[in-house]
Amino acid sequence: MNGESSLPWQDGDQVLIPLEKNSDPSQPSVVEFFYAGRAPAKVRGFDYRLPGPEFDLPLQNITWTLHVDDRWQVTKWDDRWQRQADLVTLAPGRVGLESYLSLASERRKARTVQAETLLQKGNQLVEQGDQQNARKAFQAAMELSQHDAALNEDARVQLQTLKQQQAVVGLNFFNRGNLERQMANAPEQPAAAPFQLGEKANYTQQQAKQLLDQTSSEDNAAFMRLADRLVRQQDAAVSKAEAIRATLPVQGRSVTFTRALQVNAGPGAGLELGLNFDQLTTGRAPRFWPLVLVAMGAGLLWLIGRRLVRRESK
Repeated sequence: MNGESSLPWQDGDQVLIPLEKNSDPSQPSVVEFFYAGRAPAKVRGFDYRLPGPEFDLPLQNITWTLHVDDRWQVTKWDDRWQRQADLVTLAPGRVGLESYLSLASERRKARTVQAETLLQKGNQLVEQGDQQNARKAFQAAMELSQHDAALNEDARVQLQTLKQQQAVVGLNFFNRGNLERQMANAPEQPAAAPFQLGEKANYTQQQAKQLLDQTSSEDNAAFMRLADRLVRQQDAAVSKAEAIRATLPVQGRSVTFTRALQVNAGPGAGLELGLNFDQLTTGRAPRFWPLVLVAMGAGLLWLIGRRLVRRESK
């Protein structure tokens, strides 16, 4: 979920996934999951019908991307889908260890770029006072940079620092609110806080500095020690499973189908795509020709050997 691991749970036949807003309000929330299934053959007039998950809500802008071997072509498909222009061959030949490692390396580079972008976005949100989304951005950056020790440590430190500051500000504000209530009838009241903590508890760094400056250094030091303990206890109590991100090898010609809208939802309304395939005539020799050639070569050698033996015997 938005680059972070999310733990789903099952309710009967349904798999429920908790949804959260993206740390960048201008970007949509991204849910990524993997599923495996077997495509049944000869179903309702098609050679194959590729099954997909069922969603209990209408869907729009749906895209299927298939990777078809160069020796086959798609001749018929479900008329509810529109076929787009095919792309060139992605990775001819067999998929080996080298191509797999190359693909995994590209994925890691993409995750590194995404984590660096989230770190920059988190710092911008901190300056803007959007504490909640800044915390999400740092958390997502830490999740995405597991493969890069230096970047992951940078994200972890910034997230930990932000958590501690939020805890110190909350403790400081709570303590000042108690003092204000106790001194409500006193002739001299302490200065009002420079901002109010609402439901989102957003504040800028300048506002946080103004609040902390109104408290003695001894109290701030005590609040910092308490905040550190609170953050450590919360991190220890919250166990988060690490998602398994599959690196699937991509091979063959890319065939894309799109659908603008699927209104029907619920049981039996899953995504599915019916297809017919035909084998292309590539002009290449069939696979059994090497065996035939080997047999012909062995036969010729046997005949030559027989003739040599006859000549020597004469």
